[in-house]
Amino acid sequence: MTAWHSIRLVAAREIKERGRSKPFLITSVITALLVIGIIVLPGFFSDDTETYQIGSVGSGNRQIIQTAVALGNANDEEDAPPSIEIEEVEFSTREQAEEALADGDVDVVLVDGTELIVER
Repeated sequence: MTAWHSIRLVAAREIKERGRSKPFLITSVITALLVIGIIVLPGFFSDDTETYQIGSVGSGNRQIIQTAVALGNANDEEDAPPSIEIEEVEFSTREQAEEALADGDVDVVLVDGTELIVER
């Protein structure tokens, strides 16, 4: 009898013996249900759409934002909810936009379609 055969024989016996005990069966079923729940349930309770707030100052920003949304959702399935949404928050001055960025009211600020300001 080889070592591997002995190991397999002992392992099979242990599994049979443990499988006969009620506590082992109950904990095995509970563990399996928990693992399945952890994997499956989050998909039912999340909308899977990330929403970003972009501050906008000046003109020329709308086309860039629309392109960003299109690129962010390019791999989405046809009937699925979008992966990202971008809400544009307009500011009349750069200073107001930078203050909102510092306060965490927006994620980034786009200025005149040529400059992107991010918080470090």
